[in-house]
Amino acid sequence: MDVKDRQFLINRISDLANRAYYKNITTHTVFLNLYEQTIFQSISTSLRVSYKILGGYDYAERKLVCFFSCNFEDINEADFMDLLYISNKNPKFSQSLSHRDYLGAIMNIGIERHTIGDICVMGHEAYVYVLKNASNIILDNLTDVKHNKVSVSKTDFKAIDFSSNIEEKIINIASNRLDSVLSSVYNISRAKANLLIDADKVFINSKLINAHSRALNPDDIVSVRGLGRFIYSDIEKISKKGRLVVKVRQYI
Repeated sequence: MDVKDRQFLINRISDLANRAYYKNITTHTVFLNLYEQTIFQSISTSLRVSYKILGGYDYAERKLVCFFSCNFEDINEADFMDLLYISNKNPKFSQSLSHRDYLGAIMNIGIERHTIGDICVMGHEAYVYVLKNASNIILDNLTDVKHNKVSVSKTDFKAIDFSSNIEEKIINIASNRLDSVLSSVYNISRAKANLLIDADKVFINSKLINAHSRALNPDDIVSVRGLGRFIYSDIEKISKKGRLVVKVRQYI
């Protein structure tokens, strides 16, 4: 993101926060990617209004920020977004569909990227988090995804069981440094892990991280652009050679 785009985003976020503060109303951003969330976090302490970050589920990657003046407990995902369920009408004869296939099909009917949150592909089905103002357009117009006939409907936010998309893995590492953990989780060299960090591709809890030696803490959510996400759990044990045996939960 260049300086001009960064400043535009900062101005937009500040404007939404000020509207919520001065007019005593609730406002929200569009879905922010990881870079944009890092920018928000860099200015969040300067905002005079309360806010809540929502993605639809606990480990969402794309999230919106809601600014409000009402009771914190009254704010939830269903106020601002819908969860759409996309199913293949002929799964027996369908092609394998990817995140990119679903995203491309939705954008081809005129939906802008920032109105779409996470897309969770599960077999021949997909769940898509989308802003309410785009929801009906998708419901009325999305009929095909890569030559596959699909049906679309709204569903409950509790409809997805994410446990089937998470794989537990035990890793053996010298330390809980970020570069060491990335190397083990993705089976790459430490040098390659450091290149990913230097290329601004690694985020922890939606914040861009450039420190190779950043220590991971229990429940940290690590996102690596192009490779996926995992949740770092606590140390299971320390081996006789002093290495750490750690459990991670990786999205597959």
